[in-house]
Amino acid sequence: MKASQGRPLSGCRGRSQGFARLMPDVILPVLDEAEALPGVLEAMPDGYRPIVVDNGSVDGSDRIAARLGALVISEPRRGFGSACYAGLMAAEDDVICFMDCDGSLDPEDLVPICAALDLSLIHI
Repeated sequence: MKASQGRPLSGCRGRSQGFARLMPDVILPVLDEAEALPGVLEAMPDGYRPIVVDNGSVDGSDRIAARLGALVISEPRRGFGSACYAGLMAAEDDVICFMDCDGSLDPEDLVPICAALDLSLIHI
């Protein structure tokens, strides 16, 4: 597993003003998704950190993801499970989401899910 970092993403992460704020890591297993990647990454809500796990793409998916600011992990062991596991190992937040990177899901759908989790937090 090898990681590379693109430009920093906007948004806040971690604890702020005495409350824990959920800004989850979003694991995106990828195999030749160069066409869909820009739309998915550009739609990622502010503060949500995309972790693109490239599983052997030959279409430049890794370079596109890095250029767009995602943390890119290279996972040479083929398979969805291997890519997911590599993403979990790279994740740093307490909340981790998984999402297909083929454009079939809207990253904005993560916001209400994480908002519901935010409501369950207690003051620190």
